[in-house]
Amino acid sequence: MLAKLSVRNMKRSVRDYLVYLLTMTLVAALMYAFNGLIFQNELENYFELVDIMAVMIGLASVFIVLIVAWLINYMVKFMLEKRSAEFGIYLLLGMKKKTIARLYMGENILLGALAFVIGLAAGILLQQVLMAVMFSMVRMEYHLDISFHMGTILTTVLCYGGCYLLALFRSKRKF
Repeated sequence: MLAKLSVRNMKRSVRDYLVYLLTMTLVAALMYAFNGLIFQNELENYFELVDIMAVMIGLASVFIVLIVAWLINYMVKFMLEKRSAEFGIYLLLGMKKKTIARLYMGENILLGALAFVIGLAAGILLQQVLMAVMFSMVRMEYHLDISFHMGTILTTVLCYGGCYLLALFRSKRKF
């Protein structure tokens, strides 16, 4: 029953929190695109200072992760406050705080996973745009090459998932 309620509330939240979903999708896309630049093998063939570029891109990724951690935390708290009346009704109906916290976390995990999957697709396209820009900066021709590097996916999953779960566990304490 709790799973059905989580899915129903998640579907309703998608409509209510479209800005949240779009923001989380953009965050996942940016993380994937920048992480993809770090693991891109094509850069090594064309740029002499690829090590310096990798460090610069890594620093940009760290900066993005810090902003993402703050943004996710803010948005999760905002959703919690927005739905506090609904959670109060659940308490009046006899639900335990622990059950409500699990329900809320389940909904947010579903929303976050949906945004992540959509964001990966957008991140693949954004990575290609960034690669084209980088190659045009040095006046070289770039050919579209969509490839998946396990390091890119793993780094993106760890950064996004870590920030997201940290924000959810921080909000769980409010229950």
